[in-house]
Amino acid sequence: MKRFFDAELESFRSHLILMGEKAMEQVRRALQALVERDISLADQVIAADDEIDKLEIGIDNDAIQYMNLRAPIATELRLVIVGMKASHDLERVGDEATNIARRAVHLSAEPPLKPYVDIPRMGEIAIEMLRDSLDCFLNGDAKKALAVVQRDNEVDAINKQLYL
Repeated sequence: MKRFFDAELESFRSHLILMGEKAMEQVRRALQALVERDISLADQVIAADDEIDKLEIGIDNDAIQYMNLRAPIATELRLVIVGMKASHDLERVGDEATNIARRAVHLSAEPPLKPYVDIPRMGEIAIEMLRDSLDCFLNGDAKKALAVVQRDNEVDAINKQLYL
């Protein structure tokens, strides 16, 4: 039986998806700014950080309002609580994209030591993992979630390689 408040939960999910897409795009753009030494693009990434911050606040407010007004059942409550935690993590992704963009601005003033190859590859894998993680969470796909966890080793190996 469908609950009356499914539209509110769907809106919550949509906002979480939007936040995830924006966070992934910020990472992609920050990495592009780093690789292409594009200060203008880096500045755009830095300026857009507030947008992700506002989405997190909105998601938290929607979740609190939903819990206060709707007395959610267990599955709904889990979605809302984990969604709030996920939005916090997505906000952190946005912050890290901003940090990459700031470093891109700083590094653009320095002569390049070598072309960036591993960092963009690691970033793309991380973005794919984030996309798949959101998909797993929103669709309850535990099998796919385990595959995401296993791909973390690939990112760790690339990261370790950068320090050798």
